[in-house]
Amino acid sequence: MKLETIVTTKGTTTIPQPYRKELGISTGTIISWQVQAGKLIGVKKPGAGNALQAHIQKYSGVWKGASKVLRKTRGRDV
Repeated sequence: MKLETIVTTKGTTTIPQPYRKELGISTGTIISWQVQAGKLIGVKKPGAGNALQAHIQKYSGVWKGASKVLRKTRGRDV
């Protein structure tokens, strides 16, 4: 399948949805760029997951007491 996208004035483009789905690319996925034989190649960084997932995993558990905080801010006793 051959799909085309347009590069914006800021140098960004959209990876077509079928390719994102096939390769598991989502928000925060790290892509390594290189030029080979006059072609731009984007490669999903192997084993890195994505930056957003890593951030969430790093801070998971920090808000385990969030329900208590919410009850307090809503004026209910804990």
